[in-house]
Amino acid sequence: MKRKMLIALLAAVMALGVAGVSNAALYTQVANLDALLFNGGTKAWSFDTPTDFNVPPYDYTANIFIRGYFVDKNSNTVAVNSNIVGNLATGSIFTLFASNTNINIGNVFINGWAGGTSFNVAVNANETLYLDYSKFALTYTPSTGGAAPVPEPGTMLLLGTGLVGLAAYGRKRFRK
Repeated sequence: MKRKMLIALLAAVMALGVAGVSNAALYTQVANLDALLFNGGTKAWSFDTPTDFNVPPYDYTANIFIRGYFVDKNSNTVAVNSNIVGNLATGSIFTLFASNTNINIGNVFINGWAGGTSFNVAVNANETLYLDYSKFALTYTPSTGGAAPVPEPGTMLLLGTGLVGLAAYGRKRFRK
C-alpha cells in the first residue's frame, strides 16, 4: 500500500514538473497558393511576422515549407525578399507525388528587423508545376525585459523529489 502511494505521489510530482510554462513562442502562417505554373513562371506571396518579434534580441529559427507537384528539375528557385534561399525539392517516383521543400530562412531576419513586418516569397519555375500551399514557421524566445531567466518551480520540485527518492531507495538498500 505504501509503495503504491509513493509511486502515485512521484507520478503526480513528475506531471507537475513537466507541466511548467515554456518561454518559447511558435508562430505559424499558411498561404494557400493553388497555382499552376504552365511552362515556367513566377508565383509570389507574402507572410507577416508577429508583432513582438524583433531582431535583435531574440533567439529564433525560421523555416518555409512549400508543397508542390510535378517538380522534376532542381532549377526551380525560391527567393525571399528577392534573395535566392534554395530550390524546390524534386518529387518522388515519376514526379507525380508531392514535392516537399523545407528551407531555413533564419538569415533573412537581420539586425533591425521590426515585428509585424511582412516578407515576400517567390518561386521562379523553369517547368510546368503546381504549387499547393506554403507554411511559414517561426520559433522564437521573447525577451524577458533584461531580467535573468528564473528556473521554473515545477522543475525544482521535480529535481528535489527525485533526489529524495534516490536517497530513500539507497537507505532502504543499505539496511538490507
